[in-house]
Parts: sequence; structure tokens; C-alpha cells
Amino acid sequence: MTVLELRFPAGRYHATPWGRHVNEGAVEWPPSPWRILRALIATWYLKARRDEEISERTVRALADALLSQPPVFRLPRATTAHTRHYMPYNEGKNEKTTKVFDTFVQLAERDAILVAWDVALPPQLLAALQTLAGRLGYFGRAESLVEARVLEGITAIEPNAAPLAEGALLPAKTELVRLLAPMSADAYLKWREEFLKTTSSHPLAAKRKPARKLKRRMCLKNPSSRLICSKRSTPTRANCKPPDGIFLPVRNS
Repeated sequence: MTVLELRFPAGRYHATPWGRHVNEGAVEWPPSPWRILRALIATWYLKARRDEEISERTVRALADALLSQPPVFRLPRATTAHTRHYMPYNEGKNEKTTKVFDTFVQLAERDAILVAWDVALPPQLLAALQTLAGRLGYFGRAESLVEARVLEGITAIEPNAAPLAEGALLPAKTELVRLLAPMSADAYLKWREEFLKTTSSHPLAAKRKPARKLKRRMCLKNPSSRLICSKRSTPTRANCKPPDGIFLPVRNS
């Protein structure tokens, strides 16, 4: 088992769920598997890619291992809260204000989120994950300061949030929360093949303008492009499968 610990020294976790506006006052809780994997890949790209400290082949293999199955969570006691700000902006020569909500999950500074994958990583991938976790500066929005590390010697955790299999009934006294999850490597390859067939036969395909050279070059170099493209569309589109559910036990107060 691979266990990642996320601790927030400021006691706040800021993250807007996929498909929601920041002013809706919604927080992604627990953190989505998509957000976790994306944060690790972004950290590699910015802080561990230079001089092949961690090779692209290694980070691809790590991503494939972690997305092979959704993780389970051990969530601490927490509550949601928000602050309201009146953000100034200029409209012509006039200065106006607009109300902005900053919603977050409030938790004790000593508490941590445990994220566990039932996957035994080989030494090279485990070392890469330890390096990336140690270099995470924030998780969610930039004000969500985080301290992350990989816990060793743990064979199991007692989760209080876990994936709900497709077609399964929701257990009693639980709440269903939808989270964005990356496709597995095999599912992505199948989706990509069908997507390319569909787009190549579309009558507008020949009229599309080529992408800018810089954007094309960045996409080829970025190992997360495979994941980003697979979930870029909204769930209402035919080429995007809705994420699996996560059920959360609801404790009586």
C-alpha cells in the first residue's frame, strides 16, 4: 500500500470543485484523485524535471501506477467556512467593487488527510513520489499551504471515504460526493482511438486552423497532456465519462 499524507499548516484547504464557480461557495472534499495526480505532475514539471533528476519515463510510470485504481481516504474532522471580500475593479473611469467569496475547509493544523492506493510501488517510483511530495508547496489554490510526505511501513488504513463501484448501492448513513478521477491508461487509449476516429471524420475537421506552434510543443513535452485531454470536456459531452462516486460516512452530531 502507498500512503500519502497531506497536512495544512495554516489549517485551511482551498479548492473549487470541477465545474463549479469559485463564488458558489463549494469546496472539493475530499480532494479529487485528479487534483492529487495533477499536483504531483505539475511539481515534477516545475521542480524535478531539470537535468533529468526524475525522468519523464519515471513520472509517466508513477502516474500510470497511481491511476490504475482510485484511492481511499482517511479524512480528519473538519468544517467549511468562508470570508467575503469586495474586490475593486475599474469600469472606464469609474471604480466599482464586486463581492468575492473565499470558501475553504477548516481543519486542525495537527490533523492530516491520508490518501492510500492499494499499490506497491517499486523503489524507483517510490523514491520519485517521495521527492515530489516533499516539494509540494501548496495543494488546491495557492493559499492552501501544504506539507506532504509518503508514509512508510503502513500496510492498511481505516478509510472513511472510499470509491463506490459502478452500479453499487449507496451504503446506509453515507453521502455520495462526485469527484473528478483520471482514466486508467487502458481506458484512455480506448477513448483516444474512438475520439480520433470521430474527429477525423467530422466535416469541420479539414477547416480547423492548426494550433499555435508553442502550444503544440508544450503539449508534446508535458506528460500530463494524456490526462488533461481525457477530462477536458464537461461530463455532458459524449467523449467524457462522469467520474466515479465517493461515499462519505455521515456521523450523527
